[in-house]
Amino acid sequence: MAASFPKFGDPAFAWAALAPLIVAVTLAAREDASALRTFLLGVLTGVVYFAGTLYWIGGVMAAHGGISPVVAYALMVGLALHLALFVGLFAWLLARAVRRFGMTGVWLAPCVWVAAEWLRAWLGWDFPWVL
Repeated sequence: MAASFPKFGDPAFAWAALAPLIVAVTLAAREDASALRTFLLGVLTGVVYFAGTLYWIGGVMAAHGGISPVVAYALMVGLALHLALFVGLFAWLLARAVRRFGMTGVWLAPCVWVAAEWLRAWLGWDFPWVL
């Protein structure tokens, strides 16, 4: 997903960016994996996504905020982890849909993703970055 934002890539990547996560969550749900495992798949995806799109925040805090670089980048990683929780929520809800409705539950992925993004913008301390 980070490859669909400026500096790294092209917006066309966004059309296929979630496919690996959706496939992994669907396979995990069909294998009856734990809810924690599917949640952590989403969190890991989210951390990679947000670390790739919010990389610059640590440098800005260090250069203009007078914060040591170690603390600034630790805060940036903390922000990425916080925002990744919403991707984890998406993965957990998608796994529940697949368990409940079978493979047709995958068709709910766009609705679940938009709901998680809306929650992130609303509950994410008003940080609607890279929606």
